[in-house]
Amino acid sequence: MGRLGTEKDTLPERLLKTPMPEGVSKGEICELDKMLPEYYKLRGWTPDGKVSEEKMKELGI
Repeated sequence: MGRLGTEKDTLPERLLKTPMPEGVSKGEICELDKMLPEYYKLRGWTPDGKVSEEKMKELGI
């Protein structure tokens, strides 16, 4: 199953625009645009959210 890239990597709009109403993160919103590049890097994917050739070789795919 192939990755489609960043256009499919999202969260519900309420998590991206509505500040958290309570708890430790009260008043904050999810900054997905800042989080995704780091997530991709940690997974060994390309900056556009696709599995890199290196990662595929590492996994034997």
